[in-house]
Amino acid sequence: MRSLFIPLIGFTTTLIAQRAIPERIAALHAGGASFAPVQLFSLASDTSGISALWRDACRTADVLRYDEVAARALIGSPTAHLRLDIPTSGGTMRLDLERAEVTTADLIVRRASDGLVVAPPMAAHYRGMVQGDPASLVAISVFEHEVMGLITDADGQRVIGRFERAPQGLHL
Repeated sequence: MRSLFIPLIGFTTTLIAQRAIPERIAALHAGGASFAPVQLFSLASDTSGISALWRDACRTADVLRYDEVAARALIGSPTAHLRLDIPTSGGTMRLDLERAEVTTADLIVRRASDGLVVAPPMAAHYRGMVQGDPASLVAISVFEHEVMGLITDADGQRVIGRFERAPQGLHL
């Protein structure tokens, strides 16, 4: 019974989040909340050398150049709601996001290699939806040198992040 119970909790939690987060974003819009436009990426050239770095990891991808200056500004700002544009080869994907606190003051980060306690990295975490798609779900974490994100909608799941051996600032 235990093995069935744990996945059921995870599935139920996911279903609740898939409805609650887009409903929250819709309520913010209805209440007149302002979503600040943020541009963290530009579409980068996908040369054969760059394609070779990611080709084994995924079927298709857009290569994005990450703006670390804009990321540092966002991390240091109190921006509660933002509209993040993600350029793609098929057009711009617009995300409506709300800042989320995912850590607590008593968070301890221990480096796996030597067990040393280190300061957590400065970051801004957001959750939300693809604009106009209440069935979508988005989670984005912005760090100084990288973004980690997951976008789920009717087309499937997309992951945003650095890729191994990529030149500095390139993401998929």
